[in-house]
Amino acid sequence: IPVVVRAFAADDGGNANDAALAGGITDELIVRLRRIPGLRIATAEPNGVAEAGVCKDADVIDGAIRSAGDDLRVSARLQKPDGEVLWSQTFDRKMSGLLSLQEQIAASVANALSGKPVKNVTPKKKSKS
Repeated sequence: IPVVVRAFAADDGGNANDAALAGGITDELIVRLRRIPGLRIATAEPNGVAEAGVCKDADVIDGAIRSAGDDLRVSARLQKPDGEVLWSQTFDRKMSGLLSLQEQIAASVANALSGKPVKNVTPKKKSKS
């Protein structure tokens, strides 16, 4: 399944750190989605064109991030190339929950792409023997 992950956008009127948070969430989403068998992942800047070599019929994942103090809101969506929105969701968290938020977004997108529940896209830690 070809998928383009567009860089999440930071709210222009928001916190100065929002751009860095948006970049981090985008990067983490790419890493986690890359672990799902059958997905071909490409990247693009917000409102940009995907890198060469990816099917132009790819679904697109994008989103936006806003923060105020310790509160963080991330909206994400999955859409067809023609713009039809297949899935969208808003996630509200405290900054301290950023890592679990990244996991939840990746799992939610994976569920939308596969049509099957994906509870965790984080690899299991290897036990020490």
